[in-house]
Amino acid sequence: MYESGKDIRVMLLGDENAGKTTLLAALARYLDMTEIPNDVYYEDVADPRRRHIGGEQSPYADSAWIGGAGVRCVILPLRSPSHALIMIDAAGEDQVPYLLASPVTPDAVIFVVDGRTGLGRAGIRQIRIAAELGISQVILFINQFGMDASGGRLRAVRAETEALIEEHTGLAPVVTVVGSYKAAVRDLEQNPSGPYSNCLSRIAEAMYTLSPRTVEDTLRSEYDIPCVLLNLEGGFSVAPLPDRSRVKIKLPGTKGEIGARVRFLHGPEWKETEDDRILRSGSCSEAVIRCDEAVCWKGGERFSLFLNDTLRATGIAAVRSVFEPFAGADL
Repeated sequence: MYESGKDIRVMLLGDENAGKTTLLAALARYLDMTEIPNDVYYEDVADPRRRHIGGEQSPYADSAWIGGAGVRCVILPLRSPSHALIMIDAAGEDQVPYLLASPVTPDAVIFVVDGRTGLGRAGIRQIRIAAELGISQVILFINQFGMDASGGRLRAVRAETEALIEEHTGLAPVVTVVGSYKAAVRDLEQNPSGPYSNCLSRIAEAMYTLSPRTVEDTLRSEYDIPCVLLNLEGGFSVAPLPDRSRVKIKLPGTKGEIGARVRFLHGPEWKETEDDRILRSGSCSEAVIRCDEAVCWKGGERFSLFLNDTLRATGIAAVRSVFEPFAGADL
């Protein structure tokens, strides 16, 4: 339940053209007509601004690495006496970099799925990474796009997506809304004084039940660190990092560097060959770091990774590992 004085950060995720930006614009309009009056226009949402995020919160601010990433995103603060929502909508391929580079991990996500096509590769990856970061509050919105809500295709897409979210986040049951934001906007126009009973009202009701995320603060002592690696710097190009490289890592709270080997991990949608597995400048990958000795780490902690004594990537230790399909992989 909402805590007074707490900002609830909600990010929209989903495949390209699933309808995230238009949904956010429609939600802003709905909230403006009900409880949260804000001067938000569609143009404010549809014209992402490039922002640099993450650098000022880097734990290694005294080094050459400034961290963070340049992303295109819209951040809409929607506040009322009873709720304070910060809505985040990143453009295209910038969704995952925002998730990873932002110093403040979102409390929840609205996951938008096109009911005609179901989940794509980008959407599956976003679910996994959100789970790794410990985001367990998920609102699933399946966009009808004119389809019959009781049709077999829509039911199949819903079942597949809910099962994937449950598998990776441990969240069950998933809060799911099926609907058309276009029909909901027509409802607002025809009944400007309400009452409303459409997909926007149901999503808003679900958002009002969200709370600040809590992260399990468990210190682990293990050889392997499941993580996400970022080759994101925002200021200048960074050389690529090959898979299976021998590296050194520096963990928060430790004085020296620790030898390790990096192994990139990818889900069943990954199509590139072994020879193509390098972490290029401006990209990120799920990975396991196998250290030469047992190390102490907490989920969500950031650490630096060095190759040939050059700072090459930033890692985020997974709060919840979603790498079970890769158990026993040759590291």
